[in-house]
Amino acid sequence: MEGSKCRELVASTGKILLEKGLVARTWGNISCRVSGGDFAISPSGMSYQRITADLVPIFHTDTKEYDGEPLTKDSYTNTALATGDVIESVTVTGSQTTVGNSDNVPSAAV
Repeated sequence: MEGSKCRELVASTGKILLEKGLVARTWGNISCRVSGGDFAISPSGMSYQRITADLVPIFHTDTKEYDGEPLTKDSYTNTALATGDVIESVTVTGSQTTVGNSDNVPSAAV
Protein backbone atom coordinates (compact mmCIF):
# COMPACT_ATOMS: atom_id res chain seq x y z
CA MET A 1 0.00 0.00 0.00
CA GLU A 2 1.17 3.55 -0.64
CA GLY A 3 2.87 5.29 2.31
CA SER A 4 0.52 8.27 2.40
CA LYS A 5 -2.53 5.98 2.43
CA CYS A 6 -1.05 3.94 5.32
CA ARG A 7 -0.36 7.13 7.28
CA GLU A 8 -3.98 8.24 6.77
CA LEU A 9 -5.29 4.81 7.85
CA VAL A 10 -3.18 4.78 11.02
CA ALA A 11 -4.37 8.27 12.00
CA SER A 12 -8.04 7.63 11.23
CA THR A 13 -8.09 4.16 12.86
CA GLY A 14 -7.02 5.60 16.21
CA LYS A 15 -9.87 8.10 16.12
CA ILE A 16 -12.38 5.37 15.19
CA LEU A 17 -11.19 3.15 18.07
CA LEU A 18 -11.74 6.06 20.48
CA GLU A 19 -15.15 6.97 19.03
CA LYS A 20 -16.36 3.38 19.40
CA GLY A 21 -15.09 3.20 22.98
CA LEU A 22 -12.69 0.34 22.18
CA VAL A 23 -9.64 2.08 23.72
CA ALA A 24 -8.87 4.92 26.09
CA ARG A 25 -6.11 7.48 25.52
CA THR A 26 -3.05 5.85 23.87
CA TRP A 27 -3.51 2.11 24.28
CA GLY A 28 -0.82 0.66 22.02
CA ASN A 29 0.47 1.39 18.57
CA ILE A 30 -1.42 1.11 15.33
CA SER A 31 0.52 -0.02 12.27
CA CYS A 32 0.02 -0.54 8.54
CA ARG A 33 2.34 -2.43 6.17
CA VAL A 34 3.48 -0.04 3.45
CA SER A 35 5.46 -2.39 1.21
CA GLY A 36 7.86 -5.23 1.73
CA GLY A 37 8.90 -4.87 5.35
CA ASP A 38 8.16 -1.17 5.78
CA PHE A 39 5.47 -0.03 8.24
CA ALA A 40 3.65 3.16 9.16
CA ILE A 41 3.37 3.14 12.97
CA SER A 42 1.49 5.53 15.25
CA PRO A 43 3.67 7.63 17.58
CA SER A 44 3.96 6.14 21.09
CA GLY A 45 2.39 8.05 23.96
CA MET A 46 0.45 10.46 21.77
CA SER A 47 -3.31 10.68 22.05
CA TYR A 48 -5.04 9.14 19.04
CA GLN A 49 -7.08 12.36 18.82
CA ARG A 50 -3.91 14.38 18.13
CA ILE A 51 -2.36 12.04 15.54
CA THR A 52 -2.59 13.29 11.98
CA ALA A 53 -1.25 11.51 8.89
CA ASP A 54 1.79 13.79 8.72
CA LEU A 55 2.81 12.78 12.27
CA VAL A 56 2.92 9.06 11.40
CA PRO A 57 6.48 7.92 10.48
CA ILE A 58 7.32 5.03 8.19
CA PHE A 59 9.91 2.61 9.59
CA HIS A 60 12.07 0.44 7.36
CA THR A 61 13.01 -3.15 8.11
CA ASP A 62 15.94 -5.24 6.93
CA THR A 63 17.31 -8.78 6.67
CA LYS A 64 20.69 -10.34 7.51
CA GLU A 65 22.50 -13.63 7.93
CA TYR A 66 21.98 -15.21 11.35
CA ASP A 67 24.85 -14.41 13.71
CA GLY A 68 23.12 -14.56 17.11
CA GLU A 69 22.83 -10.77 17.38
CA PRO A 70 19.39 -9.11 17.19
CA LEU A 71 18.39 -7.76 13.77
CA THR A 72 17.56 -4.07 13.78
CA LYS A 73 17.38 -1.39 11.14
CA ASP A 74 17.51 2.04 12.67
CA SER A 75 16.14 4.07 9.80
CA TYR A 76 12.75 5.68 9.51
CA THR A 77 10.99 8.16 7.26
CA ASN A 78 8.83 11.04 8.35
CA THR A 79 8.32 13.52 5.56
CA ALA A 80 6.07 15.97 7.37
CA LEU A 81 5.76 17.14 10.94
CA ALA A 82 3.56 19.78 12.46
CA THR A 83 4.91 23.28 11.89
CA GLY A 84 7.86 23.90 14.18
CA ASP A 85 8.21 20.23 15.25
CA VAL A 86 11.39 18.27 14.54
CA ILE A 87 12.63 14.78 15.36
CA GLU A 88 16.27 15.03 16.38
CA SER A 89 16.69 11.36 17.22
CA VAL A 90 14.78 8.09 17.54
CA THR A 91 15.92 4.93 19.30
CA VAL A 92 15.04 1.79 17.32
CA THR A 93 15.46 -1.62 18.93
CA GLY A 94 14.72 -5.15 17.80
CA SER A 95 15.02 -8.65 19.17
CA GLN A 96 14.85 -10.88 16.09
CA THR A 97 17.44 -13.65 16.53
CA THR A 98 15.58 -16.57 14.91
CA VAL A 99 13.94 -17.18 11.54
CA GLY A 100 10.71 -15.24 11.17
CA ASN A 101 9.44 -11.71 11.49
CA SER A 102 9.22 -9.21 14.30
CA ASP A 103 8.77 -5.47 14.53
CA ASN A 104 11.55 -3.05 15.34
CA VAL A 105 10.38 -0.84 18.18
CA PRO A 106 10.73 2.93 17.82
CA SER A 107 11.01 4.82 21.11
CA ALA A 108 12.51 7.86 22.77
CA ALA A 109 11.78 10.20 19.86
CA VAL A 110 13.27 13.59 20.69
